[in-house]
Amino acid sequence: MASLERSVLIQAPVEMVFQCMDDPSNQPKITSDSARIEDVEKLPGGGTQSSYVYKLGPGMEVKGQLTTSEYTPNERIVYDFSGGLQGNIWWLFEAVDDSSSRVTYKADYDLDMPLLGEAISSLAAKFSETEVETQLANLKQLVEGKTA
Repeated sequence: MASLERSVLIQAPVEMVFQCMDDPSNQPKITSDSARIEDVEKLPGGGTQSSYVYKLGPGMEVKGQLTTSEYTPNERIVYDFSGGLQGNIWWLFEAVDDSSSRVTYKADYDLDMPLLGEAISSLAAKFSETEVETQLANLKQLVEGKTA
């Protein structure tokens, strides 16, 4: 199982950052060009259920489902994902002070493509790091643009 963790400091209150991340209409703006989130539905207890298509490279896509398994406003959103990628994603929100927040993205996942071999899996892991950094940068830009 691969693990990944990255954080970003955003100049906005934690409530605003969480609200932006929790709004399904913002997902296409936050998600990188190499991933698509589709068919997003709000769940009654908070969070969402959706489909994903994730491009690992030229001609290589994995598809599956994302479902919120834990939802604590202004603190965390945890997703379980299944399909070509299987595991969990944690979006953690922390108030640094009244006007800034730290957002941490953590993921534990398995790429369900055993025929690809270790070299391709290693490339996919590196690609995933870049994707997460892009998502965090997009979230930062989206939120800080709203506070300007």
